Amino acid sequence: MTVDYKTAKHICNVVRRHIQNGFPDLYLYFIIHEEGKREQTFRREQKEIQEHPAGQHMIDYLKSVESSKALERNRSCFSSIARHNKPGFLGFSQNNNYIAICFINNERFENEENLRNHAFHIAWHAISLYKNYNMSPKDQAELLTNRRNILTPTLTKEQTHHRNLMADIFSASIQTLQGKADALKALSSQRTHDTLSQEKG
Repeated sequence: MTVDYKTAKHICNVVRRHIQNGFPDLYLYFIIHEEGKREQTFRREQKEIQEHPAGQHMIDYLKSVESSKALERNRSCFSSIARHNKPGFLGFSQNNNYIAICFINNERFENEENLRNHAFHIAWHAISLYKNYNMSPKDQAELLTNRRNILTPTLTKEQTHHRNLMADIFSASIQTLQGKADALKALSSQRTHDTLSQEKG
């Protein structure tokens, strides 16, 4: 039994709202799709993505040769962040808006708990990249690329492992603070199962 689309959408919307409370200018957009239907779902949701100030940058990127394979994959993941810079009055200040695209394959989750765990996990990857961009240019250069208003992570294998661990800690911690006392146990069981299970990709 897998998590249905409507339930997955609700879970991801709740996660998005939690993150936006802490990071008002970072909008997480979850594209929820079935196996083999990521590109089809993305095309159907383009108009909604375009409503965000940085939405067109993201659409152009996901349609580009540079990112075309991302739409062919099925594994749930964080993709990238698009940035829109809005100059302030007389150029004295500026306002950035960010949209992060996260893919969730609802057919690969057996229950709501696992999907929620992974949605928060993915959210942490978006938050980390967002925070990296707001570091000094020297520090951010080692962690991301910033081309045509698109931010993508450029992490070493070790940095990726560390970030995955931090993402799991974040997922378990935020849910525990929300009153889900068994969040850590559920996430540990999920990771143990993932480690011992064969799954393409």
